Amino acid sequence: MDFYLATTAHIHAMQRPDDTTCDHLQPTQWPGLAFDHPEPALQWLFTEAETLFACVGASAHGPALRRAVDLMFVAEDLVESGSAVQQYAQVNARLLVAAERAGDARSTGRLYCPMVHLHVMAGRLPEAEHAAQAARRFPLRCSDPVLTAQALNESGILASMQHRYTEAEHYLLQALDAYRRYGNRNGCANMLGNLSRLCLDTDRFTEAVSLAEQCLAALRSIGATLRLANGHYSLGLALAQAGRTDDALEQLARAWPIYQSHRHRLWEALTYWRMADVHLTAGRRALPRPAVSSPWSPPWASIRRSRCRRSRASASDSPSAASEGGFPPPTSSA
Repeated sequence: MDFYLATTAHIHAMQRPDDTTCDHLQPTQWPGLAFDHPEPALQWLFTEAETLFACVGASAHGPALRRAVDLMFVAEDLVESGSAVQQYAQVNARLLVAAERAGDARSTGRLYCPMVHLHVMAGRLPEAEHAAQAARRFPLRCSDPVLTAQALNESGILASMQHRYTEAEHYLLQALDAYRRYGNRNGCANMLGNLSRLCLDTDRFTEAVSLAEQCLAALRSIGATLRLANGHYSLGLALAQAGRTDDALEQLARAWPIYQSHRHRLWEALTYWRMADVHLTAGRRALPRPAVSSPWSPPWASIRRSRCRRSRASASDSPSAASEGGFPPPTSSA
């Protein structure tokens, strides 16, 4: 367990400069592997995923529970990439039962946070709401700054998807403040991106572009690697909605090779999808088919597909206007 936690935490920190999450993990007695470059680090993570989950499952009871929970917390690339969503969900659920039985508020809260995201990805919004409410209860009981920020972020994303925009903005602004308080600059940058997406949902296009530009600038200033793609992606969406088609496509074109190099095939495919959507909205239908496909079709895509159709219909008099919907969930974690 120490080996997997130490190694995965190293990879998490390598991908996310100035992310202080790893300062709030259970200490390990034994070291893990140290990588100099992201490519071999990610190769190790994706290759070892099955064994990693088996190790976590075997530690669901006893003194290693908190380390197992923290390992899942920093193994989020296995979900974000789309490569091991079902396996992650199964192990997370098993750990949650064990944490609740042990009365461990910190572990229980940290397990409810990814559960919100997993339910959203599966299109189960009522279950996601239950998990979000549970996640928000536990920070008060265990004084965990990481859990506080993450629970507020997940709650804001979910509220936005349910069209509760005032509530969503309240949660996301609180999350931004929580990340600032515990010095997580990477988390702050990603909250700017999520707030930008919220502004798009409420037709505040100028503000959305400004927030996305701030997000991208912040990620560049801290030397972000993978998360830099999220900055380009958020700015691309905002520019598309603002009617700046070519600028939007430039930003999206900068995002997809970063996702590709970090083996985030799901987000690579989603970026192509967004590029196609921008082209189609601009009346450009004769486009080459990209050589990429998502490993699965996320159910949440259908949640907003109807919004996308309605937006295209209302934009028929203005071919250069970007469509309203079709967004995947914003960045769920820092």
